[in-house]
Amino acid sequence: QQHQQQQHQQQQHQNYYPCCLLCHSLHQLHLQQQQQHQEQQQRQQNLRRAGQGESEEGRERVLWGKLWEAHTVVLVVMVVAALLRVVQIMMQQLLRQRQHNRVLRRLGRGARRSGT
Repeated sequence: QQHQQQQHQQQQHQNYYPCCLLCHSLHQLHLQQQQQHQEQQQRQQNLRRAGQGESEEGRERVLWGKLWEAHTVVLVVMVVAALLRVVQIMMQQLLRQRQHNRVLRRLGRGARRSGT
């Protein structure tokens, strides 16, 4: 069942625009990181239980872990926003350049006509 779902999802993803695909892959990467992080935390907790009970250092580490996670989320969001902005600016520049070229061509033709 899960395998079929994954295949279906992949087919859907191919219809996305490159930019959406980029954001999506970043999101997937982030989810993977979170999963790994959670697994790591679980392992640490198991080790702690095996050793001595909750220590101050352990609690601090968990807190830092949570802070780090929050920072990562913010960072990813900021990176995605920045990328979107860059793409937007590039598109605008391309459009302007095309318009500019058209104007130049018109001016060129006009100059030739008046010259002859």
